[in-house]
Amino acid sequence: MRFLILTHLFLLLFNTQLQAQNWEFQFSAIVDPISTENLPENNWNGLSLSANYQKDIFVKSSLFGGLFFHSNSWANHTFLSFGISYELASSKKYALHANYYMNHGIALFSERPLYSHLSKLMIYNDFKINETKHLGLGIGVQYITTPRYSDYSLLHSRVNFPISIRFLF
Repeated sequence: MRFLILTHLFLLLFNTQLQAQNWEFQFSAIVDPISTENLPENNWNGLSLSANYQKDIFVKSSLFGGLFFHSNSWANHTFLSFGISYELASSKKYALHANYYMNHGIALFSERPLYSHLSKLMIYNDFKINETKHLGLGIGVQYITTPRYSDYSLLHSRVNFPISIRFLF
């Protein structure tokens, strides 16, 4: 865990190739795939909030890191988030981005917190309000797991489809 925190801080503070910076705030609703079981199921499986600090490394690529809170059917999770963003297309009013998130953190169980991991790939269509402010809508796929929770329940990992709204400034 100490290595993850130090790596996270290094990426945020000490990379000398960085050219620009911005913040991203994101809210997501999590949708489960259609159930293959015979039982009726609610397909909404939680919410997430995140705040990321993003720095450009090349013309169309940037690295980001931040904090991520995720709530789903078995736990509330907090994560250190880091990843990469790539601009797929851009016009005067819109931009299309692909983001890959790698999150490491803990599931907040009352007796004992357990390690959790979340990987997410998102595609965002950002509306450019002005040069520095963008409002985006995204869809994607994510995988979340709390491996040690398998000792307590069969439900310890899941593939979900997040729908996100984000604001960059």
